[in-house]
Amino acid sequence: MILRNRKILLIEDNQGDIWFVKEVFSGFLKTELVVKSNGISAIEYLKESAYSGTNKLPDLIILDLNLPGKNGEEILKELKDDSMLSGIPVIVMSTEDDKKVINKIYRSGANCFIVKPGNADDYVKVVESVGKFWLNTVRLPVHE
Repeated sequence: MILRNRKILLIEDNQGDIWFVKEVFSGFLKTELVVKSNGISAIEYLKESAYSGTNKLPDLIILDLNLPGKNGEEILKELKDDSMLSGIPVIVMSTEDDKKVINKIYRSGANCFIVKPGNADDYVKVVESVGKFWLNTVRLPVHE
């Protein structure tokens, strides 16, 4: 099996969470992590990637719900309403643990919802499992 380079877009404003994700994903070969720390810059980046003709869309998006500019729910809705972006798998990672919110996010098109663990060791384990599953097990869409 040929491993292609993978691009992951992390939409997260918490510097500690960004650091953890960067550390974990630096261990995955052929993976580029792009970080956007607010909803507006994330949508601008995605629209530019989709419509610039350069075909530089991310293979996977990890999305926090509580963001400045546009929140994660608004970003998810925009992604799923755009035919160029709707096929990108979206993993929502949030401290939110309310079943109504989780159900709403799944109905909005999230592929996965993970409640962020409260301690560093568990956080690293969760991010490692996300990487192993989504980068090594799942067949991600190929952008043409």
